Amino acid sequence: MAGHAMPAICGPCLEGGNKNPSVKWCTICEEQLCPGCVQHHQSLKLTRNHYLTEIRNDASSSYATENKGTTLNTPETCINHPSVEIQFYCKKHDIMLCDACLGSHHSCNTCSDIVPIDLASNGTKNSQNFHSIQTEITNILQSFSAILANKQTVEQIFSNEVSSAKKKIVEIRLELVRYLEEMIDKTLLKDVESQEKEVLNQLMKDKTVAEDGRKEAAWFLDEMSSILNTGSDKQAFMLLQRMKAFKNIRDQQLKEMSYNMQAYSLKMELTDPVELCSKMELLFGKVNMESTPYNVNMMQGMKISAICATPGESIKTEKFVYSVSITDAGHLLVVELNLFSSSKVFLFNDAGGHISDIKIPGTPTDSTAVPGGSKAIVLVDNKKLLFLEKDGTGTLHCKNIMKMAKGCNLITASWNKLYIAYKSEIIVMDINGHDVQYLKTLKMHDLQIQAFSVGRDDEVYYAIADRLYCMKDYGEEVCLYQTQDLKEVSGIVLDTEGNVYICGKKSNNIHVLKQKDSSAQVLLREGDGLQRPSGICFDKFRNKLFVYYESSYDPIQVYNVTM
Repeated sequence: MAGHAMPAICGPCLEGGNKNPSVKWCTICEEQLCPGCVQHHQSLKLTRNHYLTEIRNDASSSYATENKGTTLNTPETCINHPSVEIQFYCKKHDIMLCDACLGSHHSCNTCSDIVPIDLASNGTKNSQNFHSIQTEITNILQSFSAILANKQTVEQIFSNEVSSAKKKIVEIRLELVRYLEEMIDKTLLKDVESQEKEVLNQLMKDKTVAEDGRKEAAWFLDEMSSILNTGSDKQAFMLLQRMKAFKNIRDQQLKEMSYNMQAYSLKMELTDPVELCSKMELLFGKVNMESTPYNVNMMQGMKISAICATPGESIKTEKFVYSVSITDAGHLLVVELNLFSSSKVFLFNDAGGHISDIKIPGTPTDSTAVPGGSKAIVLVDNKKLLFLEKDGTGTLHCKNIMKMAKGCNLITASWNKLYIAYKSEIIVMDINGHDVQYLKTLKMHDLQIQAFSVGRDDEVYYAIADRLYCMKDYGEEVCLYQTQDLKEVSGIVLDTEGNVYICGKKSNNIHVLKQKDSSAQVLLREGDGLQRPSGICFDKFRNKLFVYYESSYDPIQVYNVTM
C-alpha cells in the first residue's frame, strides 16, 4: 500500500519544463521549491510569510522523519472515481465526496450536512481524533506483529513435531519387513503430510493477513508522521478517514484471529513392532491432530476516543482565580486571590452568575467542596482550615477556623472524610476536622505531593514527580501511571465510573486512566485550547470537566464528557 517517494524536483520549475532539484517545502502551497524559487517565494507579498522547511531525503527511520515533505502519499482523489478530486464531506454519513458522487448515486446528495472538504478538514492535525488514532493504529501494528510472531513460533514448534513424527515413522519402517514399507508410506506418512499441509496452509494464510495488517498499519503511521510535520489539514483529514476505514476492517480481523487462535500438536499412536508381526490387521497406527485454543495479549485501547470531551460554554467569572471546586448542585466554588485587599470565596452558578461571596482572612492555598451537602473547606496561609457552609438562600457563612499543627498544602474530601496533603504526607480527618490519622507515602518521601484526589472506596490517588500512585487500605501503594507526555501534574479528579483524570500543566494536556481496562488516553491537549492549566474539577452528576488557570482572569473552560 505504501508508495514510492516522489523525486525532489522544484514544482514551479517543473511546470515550465525544467527539472531543478528542490531544497525547500512550502507547507502552505504544498509544493517543493528550488533555491531560485525560494528567493522569489520569500520576496512576493502573497507568499513571503509562508512557512518553508528543509527537505530531507534520508530514510534512516522506519517511520516518516521530520520535514519529509516529498513522501506524502495520501491520495486526494475519490475512491469511487479515481480521476476526480475530493471536494466535499458529508457530516451525517461521515464520508468524503467528489463532484461525481454528488451527481450520481450517493445517498446523501440531498443532505444539508455537506460541507467543503477544506472547511471540514480545518484543524484536523491538532484534533483529538487525529492524535488518538495514531495510538490506535500503533496498537493495531503491535497486535498484528504479536500475532505474526506467535504464528511463526507455532509454525516452528509444529514443524519440529512433524520432523520428530517422521523420524519415528522411519525408525518403525526399518524394523518392519521390507514388503510393509510401501504400505507404511501410503498410510502413516501420508496422514502426517496431509496434516502438515493443512496446518501450514492455515498458518500461512494467518501469517499473510497479519503481515499485511502490520505493513498497512506501519504505512499509515509513516504517512501520519509526514503529515504532522509537513502536510496540510486537508491531507490529515483524508488520511484520518482512510485510517478509520482501515481500523474498522483490521479490528474485526484482529478480533476474529485473537478469538480463534490455535496451537497444533502432532500426536502419534503407533503399534508395537512385535505386535505388527503377529497381527497384520493392526500393522498401522494413527496420526491425530490436536488443536488447542489459546490467547494472545492484544494491545489495550483499541477503540478511538472511548472517552470524549467536547467544549461547552466557558464561564467568565471576571475574578483573579486561585482555585475552583464543584458542589453537588453544580455550583462553582471559586477562590479569588486578591493582592491588594482581602481575598474572597465566590459561589457561581454553572453559567457564571454570582450567587454569594465571603471574605477570607489570609492568602488562599487550596479549596474543596464537600460531597453530599452544603459544606466547603478553604486552606489559608498553608496552616489554617476555614469551614464554610451555604444556607438555604445560597449565602456562604464561616462556621469554624482550625489551625493545623504541621501545615497544609492541598485538600480534598469524600462524603465523610477530609484529606489534607502536607509535603509527602496525607492527613485524614473526619468531616469536622477531628480524629487525625497520618498516611506517609512509601515512595519518594523527600518530594512533595503535586495533586491528589479520593476514590469512592477511600483509595487515595496522588502524583509525585509526575507519576500517578494509588494508596489503598492506608498503606498499600501502587504506581499506576507514568509517561513522558505528562509533565508538572496540577490536578487529579475522578468521575462516577472511577476513571482518573490527570492534568499536566507543562505538557498542556489531560490524560485519562480508564477503570475498566487500565488503559490510558490523552483526552485534551494544547490543540484543544489548553494553555498551562493549573487545575481541574469534575461535576459527577452532569459529566462536566472544568479547567481553570491559577492567578489569572481567564475564563473557566467547560468540557462535556461522554464515556
